[in-house]
Amino acid sequence: MGNVSNRSLNRRFLDDFDTQTKCGGEGVAVTAVSQRRFAHRLQSVDVNGMYSAGALARDSCRLDASGQSARIEWQECTLGGSRPWFLCPECGRRAGKLYELDGAYACRICHHVVYRSQYRSPGERAADRARRLRSRLGASPQLWSPIGEKPPRMHLSTFRRLRQQIHEAEEQFLDWIEEVNRQQTHDALLLEKRITHVQQLVADLMARWHEVDGGS
Repeated sequence: MGNVSNRSLNRRFLDDFDTQTKCGGEGVAVTAVSQRRFAHRLQSVDVNGMYSAGALARDSCRLDASGQSARIEWQECTLGGSRPWFLCPECGRRAGKLYELDGAYACRICHHVVYRSQYRSPGERAADRARRLRSRLGASPQLWSPIGEKPPRMHLSTFRRLRQQIHEAEEQFLDWIEEVNRQQTHDALLLEKRITHVQQLVADLMARWHEVDGGS
């Protein structure tokens, strides 16, 4: 891992990248698969949220105003009590959430829904984790900005642990940027060598053609 002075050379790029992923939301990796059905873009119903709101019956639950419903299954918990699950109307699997697509509710598998994080690079996930932790401390979501003082009523040990996790996530993001830069440099050098090789082959062929043409 490089020292801070060397790594700070790309800080302007990193800040621009951070702003893009924070405001644009999806970054390079997700843009490439923007046609996929991402969970955060679909309307969904959460069984635990409905349970907390007192909207669950014992055996079934109404999902929306159109009258669609789903069966409920209760699972006994190890330490007592029970927790509810939706039974997917399409396949019957247990699901904590059902997603609405073309007017029908089903589980994530049946609707081929994916999570955005599945298509984010390791660096983007590290940046996301750092921003989430910063939010817990009431700090600015901008990476590498000052974290500030401990929030009221938070244990000092918790504050120090979260602060350390923020630093580690930001370092992981920097490591990823460095690896991307190294790979791009390697690819550029490899391409340059291949171009030089092809140019040399063309020059050799042209020289032989001139020799043959001159001899005839």
